[in-house]
Amino acid sequence: MIAMLSKTSGINFNCRARVRTVLALLTLLTIAACSNSKLILGPLYNRLDDQMRKEFNKLGDFNTTQSQEFEVRLQTYHLWHRRKELPLYADLITDVQQALASPAPKSGAQIQQWSERLEEFSMKARTCHPVNYSLDLIRTLNGDQIDFIQARFAREKAKNVKRRNSRTREERLERRYNNIIKWSGRIGLDFTEEQKTLLREALPKQISLRDEYQALSTQWNKEFFAIAKDKGAQSFRLRMQVQLNRLWNLLENNQTEAWTANRQLWNQFALDFANTMTPSQRRWADSWLGKLASTLRDMSDDSVRFETRNRRAGDSNMGCV
Repeated sequence: MIAMLSKTSGINFNCRARVRTVLALLTLLTIAACSNSKLILGPLYNRLDDQMRKEFNKLGDFNTTQSQEFEVRLQTYHLWHRRKELPLYADLITDVQQALASPAPKSGAQIQQWSERLEEFSMKARTCHPVNYSLDLIRTLNGDQIDFIQARFAREKAKNVKRRNSRTREERLERRYNNIIKWSGRIGLDFTEEQKTLLREALPKQISLRDEYQALSTQWNKEFFAIAKDKGAQSFRLRMQVQLNRLWNLLENNQTEAWTANRQLWNQFALDFANTMTPSQRRWADSWLGKLASTLRDMSDDSVRFETRNRRAGDSNMGCV
């Protein structure tokens, strides 16, 4: 369900948050925590389940069976991501660490490879999201529950439009610039004046797809609820699965040229940034990123209390395993 997905999956669907750069990866990580310590990142990672659970419960008054069914899918997603994906994130961060720590010039091919790996992680997280394994759960929703969810989507859309219109484009760009500088500084990666200029020059070049995404998501919602209300149809499962699959690539598939241009823009920024790093920044990359990779590997091995208690968690019918 789109309101829950956009807030809880770790995947933001507007183009801005899908920047394919190493810097964007670091910024997203440090928004969650100003530390690469397991003492900080571990509890925050564990709380992501609570956030997804909270958003699900906001959608309506679910009965016990519906809540339990979602819980199994959520736990399966958690186990898959912890055991399978965190080590892969650590591998990528190690590759970035080693490349950035070296004074050797970085190439566009390196940046492209990192970008493609980030995109692969993003796609897997979307493909394995609990909602993709919830067709039977969606089918159990009664008319009142569907109407409640539809009304909530409408309210969320109105709030988002109001929030978006509360700032001019120039104000949004300035806020984004300041946030990147702030969060990078908090982890010890201070931009040079040259790098700040690179960032200021890149931000206005990004093609805004806010209006396009709003129109696409509005149409997606309309089609989603039409299918949900026709749950007795023989074609329900197929139509709903196709609809959910479409959600994850609305902009890529419908605004391909602009989407690609934005990706190329930020890949170029990442290359320019990497090749202007100072010796102290390279030492930071070697130390801070190395610790972060180690932390993620340690977290991937942590025990999870529901792993042995809930035998259905980890069932391939409930999600990726």
